[in-house]
Amino acid sequence: GWLKPLQIRNFYIKAVFSHTMAKRIDLQALTRGRVTYTSLQWTAAQGQEIARRHLAAATRNTFTRLEQLASPTLIAALQTKIPHLDDAPLPQYWLWLTAALLKTYQAQNAELPLDENFMTTILVAYYRNYIPLRLDLEKQGVWRGDDFIALNEQPFQFVKILWNIPTGVYANEKLRLNMGSQENLNTVASRVRKATEPIPGAKIYLHNTRTDGYWLENIIKKTGM
Repeated sequence: GWLKPLQIRNFYIKAVFSHTMAKRIDLQALTRGRVTYTSLQWTAAQGQEIARRHLAAATRNTFTRLEQLASPTLIAALQTKIPHLDDAPLPQYWLWLTAALLKTYQAQNAELPLDENFMTTILVAYYRNYIPLRLDLEKQGVWRGDDFIALNEQPFQFVKILWNIPTGVYANEKLRLNMGSQENLNTVASRVRKATEPIPGAKIYLHNTRTDGYWLENIIKKTGM
């Protein structure tokens, strides 16, 4: 609409909107071409270029391209599997992926680039090393990296109990008392795992054994956001 301050000579307004918000409200259409835009969004190509330079520096130019570590098909597939790489990608995520690729490649002592058979191995390494869980008491859920996951009452209490148990001490009895029965405990644990684990079948955050019960790994003990 019409704003009086905008009619004053040399008066300007600068505003910053996230890419997601601008896309959701279709900001460009709303302003009907009366606003000048400058994009501050990183592109996938820029993220890959920064990762490539770090890779070259870290390996003293032994590797200068991601394609030396992994096939282009695998890189493209990982780009769609890892949040924030496909939409509004930040260089940090590309650096983390590159580190996971390099560690996996070195562990295999491979001469050929990693192929799609290593998809799960690389994703697990990525999440275990770079995407921890954080408990949010106020919002009743957990943050998996930058993504918030809301939890219902029982799954949240389950996670909260484990969160407060010191490392190496397991809370199976306390959990069983809180959940009412071992059967219900196992059901709630399954719900927690389904909500928080990014890779089906892989235990990154919630672990358990028959003798030790349940415990959490790859978490940041400080609560909140």
